[in-house]
Amino acid sequence: MENFAEIYETMLGLHTPEASAPGVEDAFSEGSLCQREYDRMRDAYERLCSRLGAGDEDPDLNTMVDAMEAIQRDLCERMYHCGQTKK
Repeated sequence: MENFAEIYETMLGLHTPEASAPGVEDAFSEGSLCQREYDRMRDAYERLCSRLGAGDEDPDLNTMVDAMEAIQRDLCERMYHCGQTKK
């Protein structure tokens, strides 16, 4: 069985199809819910940067996105380990 990192990275679309964990889908594939929501978040990010006059990036917005990504990864890893212990 693949380890958490391989599965998580495959789900994020970080691997080529050949290097992806077998049987694991890219959750960010074109047209997927994750891709649509990510695009929606990025559009809002760009609008906020524009309103703030921050150019292309804002350090506080980046901190918010980074924090949410860290929370997401932690929750996913906890769920993965819960699933492993239930077998």
